[in-house]
Amino acid sequence: MPAVIPVEFILVAIGGVVVGWLVTLFLSRLGKKIGKSQGADPRDGKIRSLEADLRVHKADVAKLKEDREGLEKKVREFEELLKISEEKRQEKDVRIDDLKKSLRDSVHKTRELRHELTEKASENIISEVMLREAKTELELAHASTDMISTGELRYDPPDEDDPK
Repeated sequence: MPAVIPVEFILVAIGGVVVGWLVTLFLSRLGKKIGKSQGADPRDGKIRSLEADLRVHKADVAKLKEDREGLEKKVREFEELLKISEEKRQEKDVRIDDLKKSLRDSVHKTRELRHELTEKASENIISEVMLREAKTELELAHASTDMISTGELRYDPPDEDDPK
C-alpha cells in the first residue's frame, strides 16, 4: 500500500510556498522604495558614462599614438629618400655643367678650326691663282723669246693632260 501523505502536510507546504512568494514580493518592492528613497545618485550614471567614454578615448589615443609612430617612421624614410635624391640631383647638375662647358669649348674649337680652314682654303685659292698667273707669264716670256729667236709668234696653249 502506498504511503499516504496527510492533507495537512500538503496544505502547510502550499502555504509555505505562498508565504515565501509574498515575502519576496514585499521585500523586492521595499528594496525598490528604499533604493529610490535613498536615491541612487543621478551622478553615478553620469560617472559610469564618463568612465566608459574615458576607456573608449584611451583606446583611441593608443591607436593614434601607434599611427603617429608609423607616420613618423615614414616621414624619416621620405626625408632620407629626399636627401639621397637631392644629392643625386646635385651630382647630375655638376655633370650637366661639365658637359655644357665641354660643349662650349668644343663649339669654340670647331669655330676656330673652321675659320682656320677657311683661311687655308683662301690661301690655297690665292696660291693657285698666283701659280696660274706665273705659268701664264712664263709661257708669255717663253713665247716672246721664241719669237725673238725665230721671228715668228707661235703660242700653243699647254695641254691639260700634259704633265710639265
